[in-house]
Amino acid sequence: MSIERTALGGGQSRKFTGMAGVDADARLLADPSVLRARFADPSFTPAVSPLVAGELHRLANLPRVQRTDVVALFERDQLLAGRLIGDTAGGMRPTPRTPTDVLKEPGLTELHRRIAHLSQRVRVRRTGPFDALFDSVANHNAAVGRIARLIALQTSIPAPYAWLCGLLHDAGITAFLSMIAERGAQLPLEPEALMSILDGRHESAIAELVASWRLPADLGLAVSRHHNPFMDGYAHPMAIILCIADRLAAVHGHPVRPGLGATGGMDGTSSEMVDRARRALGLPDAVWHSVQREAPAALVGLGQDVSRTS
Repeated sequence: MSIERTALGGGQSRKFTGMAGVDADARLLADPSVLRARFADPSFTPAVSPLVAGELHRLANLPRVQRTDVVALFERDQLLAGRLIGDTAGGMRPTPRTPTDVLKEPGLTELHRRIAHLSQRVRVRRTGPFDALFDSVANHNAAVGRIARLIALQTSIPAPYAWLCGLLHDAGITAFLSMIAERGAQLPLEPEALMSILDGRHESAIAELVASWRLPADLGLAVSRHHNPFMDGYAHPMAIILCIADRLAAVHGHPVRPGLGATGGMDGTSSEMVDRARRALGLPDAVWHSVQREAPAALVGLGQDVSRTS
């Protein structure tokens, strides 16, 4: 049968025929641990957009890569970022103190080698109903990473680590959509119902992904609590920064879903929660206002290249 549905984030009506894969997709969405098994498989490489595939090949053919080139690539595809950072850190001897050390020598040399290897077997994602959402989630993650770095500069938390946590914090959304899209399944639920499921599962999903990438457990804990950083009276400092940055990214034009600003679903961290997080972090009013003023400048240029894939 044919059912008329609105594509996620696209603002256009698209027609999907049939309901094949609905039950399998529902089971997938109900069990984030499925992601861990899939993404921990060294033979599995998530499909990427044509833009990201082209950038991978370009970087692979350079005599050496610059940190700025790699950061730009990671801001376009966070599943790729997590996989490459985890694999590179795991292959370095001595093991880097923090995952972000892969963006410094000798990490960049090892990272370049892995980019070259990955470029030979990368798969290009087909155009589909999730394209607009893939792009908006990537932009949102990149924005949260930049703002998290800005906030961390006012604390004792290393700014590069805050950037990485922000960059990866909503990659669980992309992973769910990627697996559904790659299996060729039809949109299993009405868009709002699907987003409601993702809303309730994406924090546990990113924790599973972080484990599959062999990144530090503390990073997994922080990203899995970015909507509510308070646990049994304890506030995780990095999760607090993510909570604040998540809200600011949406307010400044980079929500998970365009058109909903900071009020809908996964962009719905309340202003009350943000105020509580800010107090727990101990940011004075003057510093907080400074962060708010500087956020737009930190986001300049974000999404300009990504938007060409939509």
